[in-house]
Amino acid sequence: MPITLVEYEATLKLIRDTKCFGDSVRPHSLFQYLLTHLRDGTVAEISEYSIAFDVFNQGSDFDSLNSSIVRVSLSRLRTNLKLLSRDNEDYIILLPAKSYALSIEKKLSHKKPSLSARSYRYIAVLGLAIVGLLYCLNAFSNSKDKPAPLRESFKPLIYIEINMNTLSIDKPLR
Repeated sequence: MPITLVEYEATLKLIRDTKCFGDSVRPHSLFQYLLTHLRDGTVAEISEYSIAFDVFNQGSDFDSLNSSIVRVSLSRLRTNLKLLSRDNEDYIILLPAKSYALSIEKKLSHKKPSLSARSYRYIAVLGLAIVGLLYCLNAFSNSKDKPAPLRESFKPLIYIEINMNTLSIDKPLR
C-alpha cells in the first residue's frame, strides 16, 4: 500500500532526528530506497539485484551467492528499525523478513488510567476501617481472664503500612 507524501517526509524526518542509523550512509540509503518504492507503490519491483545496483553501486557482475552485502544490510536495517520502533512513541516501522516492503503504522496511545480523588478517598476510608477492625481484634484477643488497660493489652497481631502505591502487611516477631 503506497504511503502519502506527508507520511514519507515525516518518516524521513523521524529517522534523521533519532539518528538510529548513526553516521553510516549505507543504512540511510537503503532505508530511503525502500521508503521511496513504498511511496511510489513499486515495492514489487525491488530485488536483491536492484538494491545492489541502485543502493550499493555494485556492477553488473554482482553475484548474490558470493556477496552478502544486501542480505547483511537488510538484516541490520531490520534490527535498527525494531529498536527505533520500541523507543519511538508515534510510529512502528518494520521490515518483515523475506520482504522489501516497509511497514509503517501509527502507534495507538495507551495512557495509564489515573485514579480520581474519589477513588483515593475510598481507599483511605477502607484502609482506616481495616486498621480500626484490626485494633479492636488485637485489643480483645490479647486479654486473658481479667481485662487490662488498653495500652497493656494492645500487642499487634500484624503491622500494616499503607502507601499510595502499595499495601504491606507483616507479622511481628514474637
